[in-house]
Amino acid sequence: MDYAHTDDGCFDDSALLVMGVAFDDACRSLRHLSRNYQTRELLALRIVGAAIRGERDPIRLCSQATSGLHVANGAELMSA
Repeated sequence: MDYAHTDDGCFDDSALLVMGVAFDDACRSLRHLSRNYQTRELLALRIVGAAIRGERDPIRLCSQATSGLHVANGAELMSA
């Protein structure tokens, strides 16, 4: 079994799969804004953080990644 290492531990294959699904869903939910590197990095960091805390449900991971984010004026990502 393969593992991805982080400073706080590591994730097994099934966790990585769930995290990938959550990341893809989060990017899709933000549409064109997810093309921005900083937005993608923020989503990834939020998903990793939630996974470190033990979350393994892709819907909840996606929700936690996008929580408090909204589009201002149709072009700018804002954090509430």
